[in-house]
Amino acid sequence: MAKPASLWRHRDFMLLWLGQSVSRLGDQFTGLALPVIAVYILGAGPFENGLLGAAGTLPFLLFGLLVGVWVDRRQRRSVLILADVGRGAII
Repeated sequence: MAKPASLWRHRDFMLLWLGQSVSRLGDQFTGLALPVIAVYILGAGPFENGLLGAAGTLPFLLFGLLVGVWVDRRQRRSVLILADVGRGAII
């Protein structure tokens, strides 16, 4: 049986992997930093932190299916880049 080709040799895979890694790192940092900032700088309590968590989930629940259909009809690469840039700008 032939030895499978290494994914690390493919430039497209490396770019995808790097981009997703940076995006996930930003997601994790935001998930930690926003509640900490809300509590220590803004003086938010448990209720406000709950609202903050809901505000992060609510758009997905409300628009996820509709936007998914729209995204399927567009170029995926440009949509992914625009979404990550938009999320970064909002934060």
